[in-house]
Amino acid sequence: NFFTEEVQRLVQSEIPVVTIDHVFDGRIAVVSNNIQGMEELVSYILERGHRKIAYIHGEDSSVTRNRLGSFYRTLQKKRIDIPDEYIPVIPYRDAEAAAIATSELLDLKDPPTCILYPDDFSALGGINEIHERGLRIPDDISIAGYDGLTFARILEPRLTTLCQDTETIGRLAAQKLIDLIENQSEEGLAAALYKILKQRSSINSPLMEDFSPVHQSEIWQNKKIFSIFTVGGLLKSYNQPKTIITRR
Repeated sequence: NFFTEEVQRLVQSEIPVVTIDHVFDGRIAVVSNNIQGMEELVSYILERGHRKIAYIHGEDSSVTRNRLGSFYRTLQKKRIDIPDEYIPVIPYRDAEAAAIATSELLDLKDPPTCILYPDDFSALGGINEIHERGLRIPDDISIAGYDGLTFARILEPRLTTLCQDTETIGRLAAQKLIDLIENQSEEGLAAALYKILKQRSSINSPLMEDFSPVHQSEIWQNKKIFSIFTVGGLLKSYNQPKTIITRR
């Protein structure tokens, strides 16, 4: 929490300070490219066919503002409007709050087909809530995390997430802090590091009936998808001359 009284006193003191993923005026920060990272993640979800995308985002910060702005801009490019109830706010790394937010999204009259979480730890809360309802990931609902924590690789299904290069971030932050101590550097933003999207199995394509008629038309016009079948709970595409929707 960068807004506690203790942190504020530290930042305003004469002690050398380098922050990670948060920018204070007049202080050095090592930040990830959250704008590009979110754009890449949302674009991937759109490519999978989702249009009803919820984003449970963290509390207000420069990171949150960059991610949320990029989320909206990426959807606006596709002329997709997202209802306000799809954008709940929770504290970062709060699995319990994420579970509550997930429950509220799933209870909506028109629930999302994909839910984004502010971090992988919060995604755990969402996963637990989804499983408690007897729903399957990604057959009934798709999800994605953010950060690329180690445990995301061992979940079943494996969590689609954006991975931060934590080793490089830590090394840069240490180098900048040493430079600040030794040379009294006045540099502001130290670096912008890109995240790597890990396309794993927690995102599936939604059923055609989950789309509005306009978006069904979009998919029909996309020659990559002609008919969609559900086979053993998995969605597969075939080059057929007409659209057939079946459930199993």
